[in-house]
Amino acid sequence: MKRLTGSLLAVTMAWASGAGMTAETPESGGAQAPAEGTVQIPGFAAPFSAFASEEARRAYLYEHSPAFYSSPIARMQMLPIAEQRRTLDEHYLGPLIAKAKARYAVSIEARTMGGVYTEVITPAEGVARQKDRHVLINLHGGGFALGARTNGQLESIPIAGLGKYRVVAIDYRQGPEHHFPAASEDVASVYRELLKTYRPGHIGIFGCSAGGCSQRSRSPGSRRKACRHRERSASTAHRPATWGMAIRAIPLLHSMDGPCRGPGQRAS
Repeated sequence: MKRLTGSLLAVTMAWASGAGMTAETPESGGAQAPAEGTVQIPGFAAPFSAFASEEARRAYLYEHSPAFYSSPIARMQMLPIAEQRRTLDEHYLGPLIAKAKARYAVSIEARTMGGVYTEVITPAEGVARQKDRHVLINLHGGGFALGARTNGQLESIPIAGLGKYRVVAIDYRQGPEHHFPAASEDVASVYRELLKTYRPGHIGIFGCSAGGCSQRSRSPGSRRKACRHRERSASTAHRPATWGMAIRAIPLLHSMDGPCRGPGQRAS
């Protein structure tokens, strides 16, 4: 079947391209496919999403402005990893965290869980009564190499402040110093520790960017390792209430001066 499909595809491409000719149809919008297979696509305009907020638009424009391209952040990728981390924390994440703390009153407590450094972030007035038996785990973004502790705070402070949740931001091991499955093992250790206090269905996992992408791949392994010591089988009753935010946290929080809407809140 695969050979037949490949043969049909080859015949179709040969027929479309002809003997050294280019294929162009009115429906292609001017796109051309020469005989060697290289597709030439004319320039086109891609408008900014109509579904994005004004704050997201301003953040996007800033990150594509001369001011951003001339900043230390735009040039840090050429630096050693330690300098990249310092530059990102000092020039970008640090100021954003300060804005977040000024907007949302939270408490941050350093705590070791299962041998892993974490930061427990809670609303200053306390966790909402109906949510006191629930906890959220944050897996921070940063390309699996940056943003330890700082990105965790930046992503967790608004969640704790607006949602009135208890958030545990995990400082999981990152590259290039550590390799797979070091981060997964750290997540499993923290989850196993939280199982001593919370029911699996009352534990949520979220992350941004790298954390949002990795939480889906890490959580099944975390569940198996964390629940292996239990007598019952690893059924759905042992699984955390898991979701991920595969988004970038920095642009969304960059315009901290703009309105940030929570449940039932209106833009100011």
